[in-house]
Amino acid sequence: MLPTFFIRSQGIRKLYCSLFTPLLERRGLTQLEMDILLFLANNPEYDTARDIVEVRKIKANLVSVNVDRLAQEGYPVSRPALAAAMIEAFCRLGDCLGGDTAAWVDAYRRDCVTLGRDVRLLWTDGQKRARALDIDDQFGLIVRLEDGTETTVRTGEVSVRGLYGYAE
Repeated sequence: MLPTFFIRSQGIRKLYCSLFTPLLERRGLTQLEMDILLFLANNPEYDTARDIVEVRKIKANLVSVNVDRLAQEGYPVSRPALAAAMIEAFCRLGDCLGGDTAAWVDAYRRDCVTLGRDVRLLWTDGQKRARALDIDDQFGLIVRLEDGTETTVRTGEVSVRGLYGYAE
């Protein structure tokens, strides 16, 4: 699953969704249902609709309806099946990007609403506050932590408080 800061870029989000379209059509799933399944597969410590609402900040009614539908359709989280689906989608993404990603990185950097903002980095083992500084050449988010050290974030979730109505 792509990190939240990555898929909030509208162009990348559209590409990400379009790459899942064949898989979604084959499985009869919506993008939100796939996102829920991927979240559950990538975060085994979270296993309830409430966890999805609290961690992913998806509206409770949307999570409830989609989790119920997935359960009725018999979709247990199958790590091998989800891993295969993710690999398939990322291979298509790599094919679309080609060998030269510089233009994509530049466009993402230009459109990224996270840069210059205070963010919260969320991992399964904790959280840290940081400031988003830049995007590296491999789409990693470069941040400055509260202690002044700079690091590149490639996994976990990044949330920007106050953006898209998301508040503490």
